[in-house]
Amino acid sequence: MTEVPEPESLEETYKRLSPYNGDRASAPRPPAPPVAPRVYAAAIPAAMPAVVMPGPLQAAAELPPAEPLPPANRLVPIISVAAVAVALVVAVTLGSVFSVLRSTASDVIAQDPDTAAPSSAPVAPSATPAPAVVDEWTTYPGSAFVDSADVLAAPSQETVVAESEAFLDEFARTLTTDLGVTWTESWSGMLEKGSNGYGGDSMLYDYYSAEMIGTVKLDDPKARQKVRDLLETMTADAGGAELLFSNEAYTGDPAASLEQFGAADVPDQAMWAFYGRDAISPGLSVSSRVYDTNFPTDATFNGDTWFRVDGSRSGMFYVKIQLSTYGLLSEADRDEFEKRLEPYDESAKPPSR
Repeated sequence: MTEVPEPESLEETYKRLSPYNGDRASAPRPPAPPVAPRVYAAAIPAAMPAVVMPGPLQAAAELPPAEPLPPANRLVPIISVAAVAVALVVAVTLGSVFSVLRSTASDVIAQDPDTAAPSSAPVAPSATPAPAVVDEWTTYPGSAFVDSADVLAAPSQETVVAESEAFLDEFARTLTTDLGVTWTESWSGMLEKGSNGYGGDSMLYDYYSAEMIGTVKLDDPKARQKVRDLLETMTADAGGAELLFSNEAYTGDPAASLEQFGAADVPDQAMWAFYGRDAISPGLSVSSRVYDTNFPTDATFNGDTWFRVDGSRSGMFYVKIQLSTYGLLSEADRDEFEKRLEPYDESAKPPSR
């Protein structure tokens, strides 16, 4: 009877069918070759040698080994340091440019102080501001409006003021006597040194006398004419120029006459006005007005403004007078005035500014 072999175990079957027979199946396997670091696409050479694959079982180890590269974690510090260096260079460059631009803008603004914005005109880098020029006429002791020769030939400031006050006193006394006028001072006047017309101070005086206003309750149609006659007589006695009767200058304009004096015709006008330059002495002007409320007037009549009345005080008579001039030289300043005039050529006097 044929012996039946014992069935082989699973272990024996596995060994028999395994491609690794004998001792090779149980021999320890060699350690796996080290895995090459990952190669980045950017580091792969531009041209790779062609590899012919004879078959699918060609070992991958037969490929040419990749060139070793620094680990990825070493590239990060290098890139960071480079970025910081570039940023510092850009910052320094921009700071220098901004400083230059700011300096240039400041220079342009300084050269154009009359505008709030920088001037649009280009400025040469080497340009220097021109030195300030001081007009010599700013220290001129006289006036652009008066010749110094006339100032020296005219009565002194003290004489003119005294003559003016005497004229006003005589005028007031006469009308008080003739018409019963009562006087008040509406303004005390002014006497002070003025400008020379060239941006500096003058040694000459401007003078305005006190402004006198007289009032009286009166119904006399001839009162206006009495004031006119008195003024013309007094100015003639003082040797002054002819007095101007302002109403007559408007006779060809009825509308203006109505607005200025209260009526179109002189005999019906409530206000008469008088003016004269050089009426008392050279350069001294006189200005006077009279207003009789007994004469009817238009609602827009200027007399109410001149005398500040509301028209309700009918039967009142008003008189106003003031004297004025400029370019007066004090007797005490004469020597100093002549001394300071010496550097100036009066024939080359520029116009006022």
